[in-house]
Amino acid sequence: MNKHNKALIAAYLAGEDVEKALLKASVTSAELRQVLAEDVAFERLLKHKREAKSDSQFMDDFVAAFDKDVSQKANVLYPLFNRKRFALCASLAAFFLVLVLSLSADKNMGEIVNSVGASYQQRELTDGYQVKAGRFSLSTGYAELKLINGVTLVLEGPLELDITSADKIELLQGQLVAKVPQNAIGFEVLTPSSEIIDLGTEFAVKVDKSGDSEVHVLEGEIKVRANKSVSYEHLIQNQGRTFSGDQQVQIIKSQPHLFMRVLP
Repeated sequence: MNKHNKALIAAYLAGEDVEKALLKASVTSAELRQVLAEDVAFERLLKHKREAKSDSQFMDDFVAAFDKDVSQKANVLYPLFNRKRFALCASLAAFFLVLVLSLSADKNMGEIVNSVGASYQQRELTDGYQVKAGRFSLSTGYAELKLINGVTLVLEGPLELDITSADKIELLQGQLVAKVPQNAIGFEVLTPSSEIIDLGTEFAVKVDKSGDSEVHVLEGEIKVRANKSVSYEHLIQNQGRTFSGDQQVQIIKSQPHLFMRVLP
């Protein structure tokens, strides 16, 4: 799938108003339709997994909610298809997705490929350590985490991450540098005060204890915003922004020297 269609899917999942452009592209691209359906299902899965109190509630709530949501989306994105047929197929796909992911909940999201003085849960973090979905904390030192989609994260402790998937993480505290290959365009980093989507680049993110954040574009291009109520802003190399908890945004110049980009 081409870069333009990947960017459209990333924008749609981030809440941007791109339905018309996505519909136009979907008419001529079966691959886009398939990837979009899978990504929408996965987003709904993660949302309901976080909200459910038990695995059984999660299964019941997710399948019901996904069926209703996809039926509504079908009116916008798939007017050329039979809505009932699409909703049925999507519900079945969601069910099997839930089943597969429940059986592989411990699937690795990535691997530590290099580390310097790094400690994890009060013990030394060694190369080859398999990182799974969920919380990951780095007490001290530096670690290079390579995700299964090829994204490389250079992490600096103390750091707290929540890994939703290989395509989406939340930096709760600390700082990192993300290097994103072409095949992983659309990689997303959330913070308590900002949302960042990669457009094929290398960028750095820092979050302090209060949740205020900074983003620095080291190479390429990204788009950022304070929250879903505002539009994304595109940033290129040497540009940066700060975001406060009360949604104040300031323009800064990118400062690569503040971040560890390559471990020895």
